[in-house]
Amino acid sequence: DTHRVQSLSAIQELVDASKGAGIEIATAIELNPSDLSDTVDVAAYRILQESITNIVRHSHATRAQVKANIRNGRLCLAITDNGRGSTREYQRNGYGIASMTERARLLGGSLTTHSSKDAGFTVKAIIPTRLP
Repeated sequence: DTHRVQSLSAIQELVDASKGAGIEIATAIELNPSDLSDTVDVAAYRILQESITNIVRHSHATRAQVKANIRNGRLCLAITDNGRGSTREYQRNGYGIASMTERARLLGGSLTTHSSKDAGFTVKAIIPTRLP
């Protein structure tokens, strides 16, 4: 299927594109794109894309990590950085975070964020791998 976003290669392309911003992004991807429905695959890519964009544009981070695996029929994504964190107001009102949260929710999943001045910013998404 030529329309399918191949998560593993697409994630690496996002990571490679961010190198010019001076941020080292490590990946720990423990899944195969065929493990996900097409809809979940695209949603995961978009969440990762928005997260990496936020890191590059707003975080002032030098390092970040992208983790993805499947547990109990759910895709678990975690994107963390060592940047300056984020304000509560930004987290509530930021369009990017709102769109990522809605994307996960529409697929029966959830998205949470955590910010700490000493530990940067974390986005965690848990999404069923297949739609009912």
